[in-house]
Amino acid sequence: MVRALARSPELAIAFTQVGAVLFKSGALCAVDRELAILACGACYDAPYETAQHGPISRSVGVSEEQRAAVAARRWGDPAFSVEQRALLRFVAAAAASPTVPSHVFDSVTEHYDDRQVVEAVFVTGYYFLLARLTTVLNIPIDPPPDDRVLRAMLGSEQPDN
Repeated sequence: MVRALARSPELAIAFTQVGAVLFKSGALCAVDRELAILACGACYDAPYETAQHGPISRSVGVSEEQRAAVAARRWGDPAFSVEQRALLRFVAAAAASPTVPSHVFDSVTEHYDDRQVVEAVFVTGYYFLLARLTTVLNIPIDPPPDDRVLRAMLGSEQPDN
């Protein structure tokens, strides 16, 4: 991915800065952010995202059961809290259509504040772009063995790939 982005350095800088903000300064807690990202990977048929965020999601507390439910697109699975179910349904609806049904929007706004809802939409869009970069450019899946991508985004380590 880094090599692909390096072909357009200005975009690569902006792209990684946005990603860093989502990780460092986002209003969604780490578990909810990772669930949303994994949902994007499932919705966009983007195995690169799922592979990259498996270790990250594990390191922030997303359970194997939750990862399996997301992979199967079971947004209402009891492995998720009521709030997380609303978030996952919202992300999936935003990924599938330019608008979301009012009941889905109302449900997510019952549990998340305006900033978190905006960030959920932003995560959905950001990871759509990442998904298409990986699928259209046929970027090989190179999952890290641990949470080094997360640490790099938080500024504690440089990414290897």
